[in-house]
Amino acid sequence: MSVLRRAGALIAPALLAALADRAAALAMASHEGWPQIGHHRGHPNNESGVLRGLKRVHNELLGGDGNDTIWAGNTGDVIWGDSHPGGQPSSQRDFLHGGLGSDWAVGKPRL
Repeated sequence: MSVLRRAGALIAPALLAALADRAAALAMASHEGWPQIGHHRGHPNNESGVLRGLKRVHNELLGGDGNDTIWAGNTGDVIWGDSHPGGQPSSQRDFLHGGLGSDWAVGKPRL
């Protein structure tokens, strides 16, 4: 085996591990300051569609891998454009709408 091939065989796994760690870090968001969640809603099969928050409760609304339109409730909510860090098509568009309360909106990671 040539020196270059052997070096590539050693470097490739380390590079893949570093990229995986970077993707995981980008997918995380600080929860500091978020409201106490009283209602959790997401797409059961990670599909796309419309989600609406409930009134008078803090909602956590989780979009799926496709196009989502998410409407917050009126108390202050946490809205995720995507609940998973990968698998989204490049054509995906999410529309996140805040409500009357203080909302936290998290889009999808761009890797």
